[in-house]
Amino acid sequence: MVNLQLAEYVLKRRQNGDADETIKNDLISNQWNPEIIAEALGTPINPNEHIRIAVPQPSHLFGFDELLSETFRMFKDRFFSILLLLIVPGLLIGIVVVLMGIVVGLIAALSHLGSVTTIVSVTLMVLFGVVFIIFQTWCTIAVITSLCSSEKISFSEAFKRSWKNIFPFILINILLCAIVLGGMVLLIIPAFIFSIWFNFSNFVLVTDGDRGFNALMRSREYVKGHGWFVIGRYLLMGLLNLAIYLIMFVVFSVILKMDSNSPIYGIVSSLYSLVSSIFVLCYSFKLYANLREVRGKFDLQVSKKSKIVFSIIGVFGIMFTFGLPIVVLLSVNPLKQLEQAKTSVVKLNQSQITKAIEEYYSDKQIYPKSINELVPEYLNTIPSSPDKGLCFTVSITSSKEIFVDYVKDTDAVCNIVTVE
Repeated sequence: MVNLQLAEYVLKRRQNGDADETIKNDLISNQWNPEIIAEALGTPINPNEHIRIAVPQPSHLFGFDELLSETFRMFKDRFFSILLLLIVPGLLIGIVVVLMGIVVGLIAALSHLGSVTTIVSVTLMVLFGVVFIIFQTWCTIAVITSLCSSEKISFSEAFKRSWKNIFPFILINILLCAIVLGGMVLLIIPAFIFSIWFNFSNFVLVTDGDRGFNALMRSREYVKGHGWFVIGRYLLMGLLNLAIYLIMFVVFSVILKMDSNSPIYGIVSSLYSLVSSIFVLCYSFKLYANLREVRGKFDLQVSKKSKIVFSIIGVFGIMFTFGLPIVVLLSVNPLKQLEQAKTSVVKLNQSQITKAIEEYYSDKQIYPKSINELVPEYLNTIPSSPDKGLCFTVSITSSKEIFVDYVKDTDAVCNIVTVE
């Protein structure tokens, strides 16, 4: 029998311009039976009738055990599809990296091309970097899309649906990083708060379609009033992960007497890291879905003031993070410091050689013909030049003044002592 209340709700949503697929997904996320939904979507209702809508909403936030149960259910259902989305792109990237190395190696082999080789190599590396970032972003969104879908979708479908969100995803994460960096400049605590507020922005992009600042602000609205709930749930998950790692350590290191560098220990640890990362992804989505269901649907209104404030924080964060090192670098002037260091080394070497020649003359009443004669009695070794391709030469005037200079490194002039 058709649920008339639900059918009325469907009609109201259709009148508001919502697509049937969107209505279906929303109802499924609110625990409506798919068969009842299908009946309601196919049931016409007289639009002139008074409509009262009462769609059930969750009355509480999940406890940790309930959240784990929901996560485990999703984990079992989506594990292999998400694993495929993680592994296959990783393998493709690995193959591309190898091919890129081969190409760069071949270019390097053509060393006679000189500057052309360098230009081509740099261009290829830049292009590869851009493609890598775009592809890696696409893979990440495909995983999120697979999680957010109300039903399991294929590998190709996940990538197909994700393509449109690549650049919005990049923009959201640039804004997020900039704002968090700005928060770190403001004594760390704001950065922590911003991280909690905007933690679900990527899920918002996929489920609600909000972009840029809107995605950040909607995430904040979902978290609003539940910040400690979010912190607590992530803290408990972190403690659970830590406990499992400690158990693995005790089993392998204490019971089985295996070193942490053991191949078996390494393989098990890597496999657990992969599995736990997928579980945490599911956990984060379920936490987000719970907050979203409790908050309910709402129209987002982002004030101009909020955009200006967070833009200023973001710009401040970027300027401080990237601008401060540049300012420090310019004020320190490393090239000047390097030259000063070289000058200091030169003066020290000249002083050592001069002193050694004076001691040699004092003992033997004659000057050496070469600096080599000062080793090892007066010098442990001949000091090296701070500049490549230069060596010492010494000239002594008739008034016994000693001058130590650098000359081009050739057998004919290196380490020669000339007495006028």
